Amino acid sequence: MGDRERNKKRLLELLQAAGTGNAHCADCGAADPDWASYKLGIFICLSCSGIHRNFPDISRVKSLRLDFWDDAIVEFMTHNGNLRVKAKYEARVPAFYYVPQANDYLVLKEQWIRAKYERQEFMADGKTIPLPGNREGFLWKRGKDKAQFLRRKFVLLAREGLLKYYDKEKSKDPKAVISIKDLNATFQTEKIGNPHGLQITYRREGHTRNLFVYHESGKLVPLITRNYRKQGFMEKTGPKQREAFKKRWFALDSQERMLLYYKKPLDAFEQGQVFLGCKEQGYEIYEDLPKGIRGNRWKAGFTIVTPERRFVFTCPSEKEQREWLESLRDILSSPLTPLNHLNSARYCQKVLLPVHLTFLCRSRLPLASRAAEPCSPSALCASFLYVLSLGLHQQRVAAAAGDPWAEELVGHWPLRPPGGKEPVPPQRWLSPGVPCSQQPPLAVNQG
Repeated sequence: MGDRERNKKRLLELLQAAGTGNAHCADCGAADPDWASYKLGIFICLSCSGIHRNFPDISRVKSLRLDFWDDAIVEFMTHNGNLRVKAKYEARVPAFYYVPQANDYLVLKEQWIRAKYERQEFMADGKTIPLPGNREGFLWKRGKDKAQFLRRKFVLLAREGLLKYYDKEKSKDPKAVISIKDLNATFQTEKIGNPHGLQITYRREGHTRNLFVYHESGKLVPLITRNYRKQGFMEKTGPKQREAFKKRWFALDSQERMLLYYKKPLDAFEQGQVFLGCKEQGYEIYEDLPKGIRGNRWKAGFTIVTPERRFVFTCPSEKEQREWLESLRDILSSPLTPLNHLNSARYCQKVLLPVHLTFLCRSRLPLASRAAEPCSPSALCASFLYVLSLGLHQQRVAAAAGDPWAEELVGHWPLRPPGGKEPVPPQRWLSPGVPCSQQPPLAVNQG
């Protein structure tokens, strides 16, 4: 037995002890945890303590301030603590695994806690988890064109790494086959209006496809990769900034560096996307709106400047404006990964090249209906090569910044100035501060 007040004081001192990690919940990171698992030796928050109560064979919890602690248990807590226990139970957490945060939903925290302590999936010398077999079941999926949710069969092929779903229960051919490596799943209970709602996102034919599903009992354990950095309604205007502002739903994917926008939150496909490079590539974000531009209903706003154009947005409140600015600035200040460079190239191919081709066909090429002579094949080829050089803008910027991956990629397309004999050094490929569409054309080596 021990002195109640003395042991309480020791526990509160352990909570703030440097180098222990005890000042934040061992499972979700919430600050100032008031509870502890005296069987595991960790300090946890009230929310996570409720989950620990569900498996008493593994974990037992007490309040730091309200319950009685004897000397032996306090000594056990002293010799363990959050960082030591995390080193044991989180030794090999996969890089793609989404670790729940304090404000995440309870079902996310429960699966994380059970994976750590009950199934011991992440211990360095823990149990060998056999590969799961195929799983088959029914989810309620929202129709792409209609708002109602319909019962659909889903099949998970774990070894092949595929997720399939079928329009009809006895159908032989799936409606869609999704590679798990290209899939992202996040809990979206408020958006879907169900406590077990899930948003599955994947790429299809150059677009971002969303599936909105829910399970009746909530016994759905998806592969969680990441949450969107921020979501919400904003208004945006068109490329000339003279078009009317329209209300759209926005989702910021920090991993892909994409700002996606939809007409409604539950739309299957995005209406458009904005790739977010870094400051060295000419991407900037400015608080407030350009001079002379005003939104419809909302006054607070910001402007994203890319090498191609300005995107102007208004927010419902100044608080929303600050949150969007903070999230976007974090992304613009971070360096691009090789995957980001690839996404940038795809964005140029999908969005920028058609724009420049249209521009050239309308204003540069001597079309038969607008000129005395029809456009020659050589002129068309030369114009296309001009457009191709513009499409390589992102790779050139990255190579100029010394990115070896980008230099290797661009190395397959030696760029020369018109009439030039030697390749232009990377540092001189672009004029600083000049949009891509205003850069001088670069001839592509056709050899």
